[in-house]
Amino acid sequence: MLIKLPVSWLREYVDISVPIDELALKLHMSSTEVKAVERPWWDDKIRTARVEKLAKHPNADKLQLATVDYGAGAQKTVVTGATNLTEGAIVPYADEGATIIDGHTGERTILRGNDRLAPGAPKGLDVRIEDDRACPRFAAALLSGIEIGPSPAWMQARLVAAGMRPIDNVVDITNYVMLEVGQPLHAYDHRQLRGGALVARQVRRGESLRTLDGVDRVLPEGTLVIADAERALGVAGILGGEDSEIRTNTTTVALECASFEPRGIGRTATKLGLHGSSGSAAARRFSWELSPDLVPIALARACRLLREHAGAKIEGVVDRYPNPRRRVNVRMRFSDVPRVMGIDIDPAETLDILRRLQFTAAADGDTLVANPTTVSQSAARPTLRASLLDTARRNLRHRSSVAIFEVAPIYLPRRADLPEERWTIAMLLAGNAQPVKDGETWLVAERRFDARDLQGIVSGLAELLDVQVSGDGADAPGLHPGRSITFAEGPRTHLTLGQLDPRVAQMWELPVETFIAEIDLAAWRESSRPPRVVAPPRFPAALRDLAVVVEEAAPYADVEREIRAAAGKDLESLALLDLYRGQQTGEGKKSFAVRLVFRSASGTLGEGDVERLVKRITGRLQHALGATIRD
Repeated sequence: MLIKLPVSWLREYVDISVPIDELALKLHMSSTEVKAVERPWWDDKIRTARVEKLAKHPNADKLQLATVDYGAGAQKTVVTGATNLTEGAIVPYADEGATIIDGHTGERTILRGNDRLAPGAPKGLDVRIEDDRACPRFAAALLSGIEIGPSPAWMQARLVAAGMRPIDNVVDITNYVMLEVGQPLHAYDHRQLRGGALVARQVRRGESLRTLDGVDRVLPEGTLVIADAERALGVAGILGGEDSEIRTNTTTVALECASFEPRGIGRTATKLGLHGSSGSAAARRFSWELSPDLVPIALARACRLLREHAGAKIEGVVDRYPNPRRRVNVRMRFSDVPRVMGIDIDPAETLDILRRLQFTAAADGDTLVANPTTVSQSAARPTLRASLLDTARRNLRHRSSVAIFEVAPIYLPRRADLPEERWTIAMLLAGNAQPVKDGETWLVAERRFDARDLQGIVSGLAELLDVQVSGDGADAPGLHPGRSITFAEGPRTHLTLGQLDPRVAQMWELPVETFIAEIDLAAWRESSRPPRVVAPPRFPAALRDLAVVVEEAAPYADVEREIRAAAGKDLESLALLDLYRGQQTGEGKKSFAVRLVFRSASGTLGEGDVERLVKRITGRLQHALGATIRD
């Protein structure tokens, strides 16, 4: 009996470490006859080739011309989008007519000679940007010979699993690519484009549009639209118009792929009431501030799928990018990689991994020339504040509060020398805080973050590191005058905290109640006392709560100082529970509710012992601060 055995299946049971032909011989010699080795994914048009020469494509930044030698002196120059090729590399080469298998679907595909995007503007398609701030990049492809029909079953199944309704092969492919690479696209029936134009422009006064959901909408001022030569076709990045939708008799498609400014998209979606609807799937993605570099990747992927599953022929591509983002570099040390990753990675392997992830990287001694995630991360920063403000702004578009921190070095200029590197902890609180008081539940409305939240975090960190915050205090630049403080010893600032200056908060579109703290980690580490070994307590603790009423101008720090001085070593901990202003305190006064935890190392504190400690504390508060104790 003849049995066909997939080697991939066999690998699930046996660790195979030899080439396939050697495996076949070993099986044959062990009395299991092997008639042949079939390679169904391979044919005689697929060969091993050497890359002899690489050159830039004259009309496309993302493509290269590769001259390959595939044996017997035969050479061919092909267009490729691969970014990891180098001259001399040994690569697989599939010639025109080769049959290959899609690794995702298992479907066979015949490789066509035109397996690339045709460069240059096609006849019959005019692509323009009239507002390059709202639309930094706008690309489109003209595809003819389209046969509208159902998309492949595997694609429909994936769309359904992702919560999207299959429609037809063209629309399904645009949705599939959006899910696959994160970049939305939109397909237009080319017959409906007046003047053969696609234009990214601002809405005209009183302009209306019937969108794909069948609703006639008067578009608000400030809306970016995609239009033809005469009228709006769709709301950019949000929802297409009904007039230009793909129909069953569509044969020529203009496929648009663009980059949009996220805040404008978010404002327009809110004005049109499209947040949360199916039409805002694209808007949600654009609100994530997609990189303009995704545009050609998504467009090329969609064009390939349209060729394979809709019979499309690519007539040409236009890519308008008037002000490209400057490509920048960041330097890092190989020695930092294991410290950050937690595992040892050889420098050569580090370079290989980065290159396989499409980064351009090179080594210079212990230093690594890797592309940063964003332009803002490409420079040596003198402060972490800007990155926190930017992160908070982006997150507050989608949620009511943020509480974030970053630990990273900053670089301060030094005269006639390289910048000084200082490791810093920066924190930011903004918006609504979660309930934190005793007895509160989810039924209690959230309160806003305030300075006490930030002070509590900083105090807790200082206590954990056993650091005494000291030095000269002054208003912090960039923070609210009178509601911020910075501590310095000599020329070195080691702690800054307070409320963000309202003018700065407005510039960054942040709430007035935004609070910042910055800590010089090296300075704190130097002043941190060594850990102390303390025996676990043998005797129980005693708790008392006090409501201390003081003048409005008296800070909580004064109250804490006097309590600790009066209680001495028997006070284990002190916590602020609440701040109250109202009828019960009287005008010009406030009440601090504090919890005292007493514990003695020599024995159990009796009721009389605790009462004497509390009396000593209240007497000192009354004498030093003029405080009263509220029942």
